[in-house]
Amino acid sequence: FPYTTLFRSEMSAAIIYDEKGNESATMAIYNDLKDKIQNSIVHIGYVSNLSLPKHLYSPTQFDKVAHKLVSLEYKYTIYSSLWSSKYDELLKSYSFVLTKYPDLFNIYPAVEQKKLNHTISKYQYGSYLHQIDKEYDISAAYIQNSVGNKLFNYLEALLPVLSTPEFKSTANLIKRYNIGTVMDLDNFDDIIKKANDNYEIYFDKILNLRKNQFNIFNHIQKLYDIYKDIA
Repeated sequence: FPYTTLFRSEMSAAIIYDEKGNESATMAIYNDLKDKIQNSIVHIGYVSNLSLPKHLYSPTQFDKVAHKLVSLEYKYTIYSSLWSSKYDELLKSYSFVLTKYPDLFNIYPAVEQKKLNHTISKYQYGSYLHQIDKEYDISAAYIQNSVGNKLFNYLEALLPVLSTPEFKSTANLIKRYNIGTVMDLDNFDDIIKKANDNYEIYFDKILNLRKNQFNIFNHIQKLYDIYKDIA
């Protein structure tokens, strides 16, 4: 994680690093709910061209997620990753959704990691929402055990996380630390209301995680002891 700042942050600022890894500046993040875009959900990560053959595209085609969320009048924004399909191809591929919901759906090219947390902090929730294509041949171990870097970006940006249950490790982490909610997309409308009611609780839990369990300075001695034992 060359620019991940989860473990190094002050409560309302993300530390920015220069190319040599030195701290060069701090960038404010939106840490007050009133400053965030209301009813907004942001997704960061790999997005594939919808016209690709099934063995090449992402197990989730995010137009389906977008249709579901914007139909409930939630703003859904995607920041694609460096590994996504070319941005101009993504725009063409998602043109139907973009045209039908110009005020509710957007897709943007990748944002460099050291600026990403600031950029996404203006949204209300971070998305780990998927609608897995059952015809996609993907390892069950990957679905059940993967926890994407995006989760830590969301926590760095003080975003409670919304996830679907297929990604079991991610879902379990969210439930264990009470930093968001796990839901099936078919029940989104009902469950998001509960998430909104618990928003301040999630927010406080994330602040506590960043200060304690997910703060690297609280674990340096443990790491030192591990290296000492195996040296």
